[in-house]
Amino acid sequence: MWKFIIEKTFAATVADPGIIAPNLKNLTQFDSLQDFLLNIPAMLIGLVGVVFLGIFFFGGYQYLASMGNEEQSKQAKETLINAIIGLVVVLVAEALVLWLKSKL
Repeated sequence: MWKFIIEKTFAATVADPGIIAPNLKNLTQFDSLQDFLLNIPAMLIGLVGVVFLGIFFFGGYQYLASMGNEEQSKQAKETLINAIIGLVVVLVAEALVLWLKSKL
């Protein structure tokens, strides 16, 4: 079942790369500097998503590796909470940028 899902997802992505980031153009196909600058937030969201996952997995690993140690467990929970707060802040900022972009 997983093989089928992965094959279909990969095939759809190769056929239409816009599925992953519909507003993100190929980096060499911008018509103007303004077009490029308006697409920077979409590019940064992808980068922030990768950073969030890295921090979130690191916090999860810390929590699993704490093995009941209260101090390490507390630190791991703080890492997880901070990662989620950071993601929420970035998503709110992205929504604000899209709203401002629609007003231009």
